[in-house]
Amino acid sequence: MWSLSPEEIIRELIMMRDVSAWPQWPFLPVKKSQERGFPICGVVVCDTHGKSSPVIYDYNIFDQKEFDFDKKIATYNSFEEMVADGWVVD
Repeated sequence: MWSLSPEEIIRELIMMRDVSAWPQWPFLPVKKSQERGFPICGVVVCDTHGKSSPVIYDYNIFDQKEFDFDKKIATYNSFEEMVADGWVVD
């Protein structure tokens, strides 16, 4: 599990909230470490400029040609809750 400093948490939240800064808008790649193995990877999809709850979707570029909105990994009430659960911008 990644351990973030308060400054890193603020930096993550600024990036997540400012959809104009997302390098692959309307998608924001995110990851969450696991105790063993590779991190869990997903994407947050921009909805109404970050006004609703963030939803993380599973997406593997090697398996899919089109995005599947049925493959939700998690839904959070806020980006703060998402970061507290270990998700960071990838």
